[in-house]
Amino acid sequence: MPRFSVLARALENESSKFNSYKGELSTYSSKIDTIKNSLPIHGDAANQIKAVLSKSKNNVAHMSDAAQSLSQSLKNVCALYVGVEKSTDSSQINDTLGSSGESSVTSFSAFFSGMWEWIKNIFKDDNKVPSYEVDSIVFDDDGSYGGNQGAARFLDENSEEREKIEEIIKRNLADCDIPNDMNFSKYLQKMNTEGCGYVALANSVFAYYQGREQDFENAFGYSMYNKKGDLNYNLLIADIYSSTDNRESGTYDKYADYNSAIDGDKEDYDPWNDNTGKGSYDNKKQEYLDMFLSNKGVKSKTKYLWKNTMTATELKKHTENGESVILFYKNGNIYYQNGNPKQFIGSDIGHTMVVTGITEDEKYIVSSWGKKYIVDPNEGYCSLSTVKYSDK
Repeated sequence: MPRFSVLARALENESSKFNSYKGELSTYSSKIDTIKNSLPIHGDAANQIKAVLSKSKNNVAHMSDAAQSLSQSLKNVCALYVGVEKSTDSSQINDTLGSSGESSVTSFSAFFSGMWEWIKNIFKDDNKVPSYEVDSIVFDDDGSYGGNQGAARFLDENSEEREKIEEIIKRNLADCDIPNDMNFSKYLQKMNTEGCGYVALANSVFAYYQGREQDFENAFGYSMYNKKGDLNYNLLIADIYSSTDNRESGTYDKYADYNSAIDGDKEDYDPWNDNTGKGSYDNKKQEYLDMFLSNKGVKSKTKYLWKNTMTATELKKHTENGESVILFYKNGNIYYQNGNPKQFIGSDIGHTMVVTGITEDEKYIVSSWGKKYIVDPNEGYCSLSTVKYSDK
């Protein structure tokens, strides 16, 4: 039988070295985190630098964990070999194999099994993140891929859907002194310019009511689906928007969108003729939902994740917990699925979307303007949050 040997002491030394590397890398990770948290600058530039430092910290921490894993694997292999060597007298191997062969075969089988597990651990791809996509009626190939804040403005003014939208808007703005001849087309144009945050909330509401069409109609007063069989995005978006936009603690502020540079004298400002707005605020989602759902028999809970990246496993966990993940994004591109840029989102406005999946290269699949797009979380500024609903 061929003989071989393992230098146990050399393995122990290598194991000790990798354990030392683990400690050094862990220290570097902590130093990067300290630098990130003590930057003497603020604003968008600081947020981008912090995002890069956070990713670097996580990468170094991963290397530290890998060094520890390799150190332990080497230690285990060394222990396996020493154990086999002690239990098996090499001078008796041939005699043992000549009879039953069971004793030494069993011992060496255990050793080679341990070696094989060690080799697999070294070469496994720990960085590979499996892809994941949300399974939802909101984000499928039938009809719109989530809501689109601009779709309602293209409806025929005499259509039943347009008339229902105007009815909802009038009801929600009853305390706002709207003119009798209100220009709803201009109002819907304004919703198109600033409605992305409200669309994300509408998408999350539909996801909550999946399979509960009658409960949805009981809560909101209109069908969950339109006559084409698609979700009633236009109605729900207009409902949320007109219930919450430009309101502070429920009170409407007619000057919320006033801009002295383009709107002239403040005393002459007419909010109903203004077709541009400032949009929703990322930190006010809970306030918007509280206003909108106050008499709907539904309660909500928003939570900020205070991180700019998310793995497929994390998204799946949130989804299975009944949560929708919402992304506020700026200073980066939104891409078509083929990788070509769709639009650059600047720092002056930002854009809000629901995260519907994670690709194998850790990019976000998002719903925007009723279609599926891709966002690279390492390119722009990202703020992630979740929203979850429950019946009162």
